[in-house]
Amino acid sequence: MHHREHATLLSRHLQAALKSIDTANEHPLNPQAVRPTLIATISLLAKRQNLPELRHLHQAIGSLHAETKTANENNIRESRTIRITMQQNTVELEENTHITRAASAAAKEAWKASELAVKVVKDIKALEPMNQGNTVQSCQRSRPRRTCREHA
Repeated sequence: MHHREHATLLSRHLQAALKSIDTANEHPLNPQAVRPTLIATISLLAKRQNLPELRHLHQAIGSLHAETKTANENNIRESRTIRITMQQNTVELEENTHITRAASAAAKEAWKASELAVKVVKDIKALEPMNQGNTVQSCQRSRPRRTCREHA
């Protein structure tokens, strides 16, 4: 039986006992009416004594509520900070990606230019023996020997 039901039943017994006392005048009270009322009262009081103090429970719940609210506010602040940091990191990552792509493109162009320069140097070296003979002959035709020897 729950405490409320027990209290309701006890209230009825007490009302019956009070009515019995009021109507008894000089007659003795009926023990069958008073005894269950006293037993029910003692039982309810014993149960009530074993109940935890509700004021303490209310304070504990209030403290838990305050702690939960504070923790929630801290979590919200931390979430905002994390979100802002992630946004900043995303912007930096995008900037770094653009810089990396530009650097990669510049490196590819530099590589192509160096390959072209190597090819030109190889071509010049391959043509050099042919050009030396032509240079000496053309020099002999147009200048005196001293100057041609200096060029050769």
